[in-house]
Amino acid sequence: MQLEVRVDVDQLTPTVAKDATGMPRRRSAHAESIRAALEAADGFISAQSLRDLLLTRGGTASLPTVYRQLLALVSSGAADTVAYGGRQLYRACRSRPDHLHLICEACGSTATVSPPTDDWIAQAAAAHGYAVNNVAMNAFGRCADCVPAAKAP
Repeated sequence: MQLEVRVDVDQLTPTVAKDATGMPRRRSAHAESIRAALEAADGFISAQSLRDLLLTRGGTASLPTVYRQLLALVSSGAADTVAYGGRQLYRACRSRPDHLHLICEACGSTATVSPPTDDWIAQAAAAHGYAVNNVAMNAFGRCADCVPAAKAP
């Protein structure tokens, strides 16, 4: 009896995350659970709320660990961040680098849309003497579900 064994080498080689300098960073259980909790969150979320979500999912991590992991995710491009209402909010990044977020001020839901055109941005930048490397725009308001609630007496 002859036995043939095939091994997919890609499955044997783990993907190595890199820090902001490009150096390999080890993956920890905390990092993976924080990333998974961020992906499970609906829209932008604060670090404290993310930690609370992590705890409800059976995970454990101190708030400083959550902040460190969020900063690593943002620097690697795996998460978006916005400042709103005196807080920094985070969301798993699901789109191209240049995009616009429509963020509901009431419930925190988020829609991602493309900016008008790359030409529009380049022309506006050139008119003011800027060279654009990255575009991140955010618009705050109320989503379709929250607009009626805002108008109710």
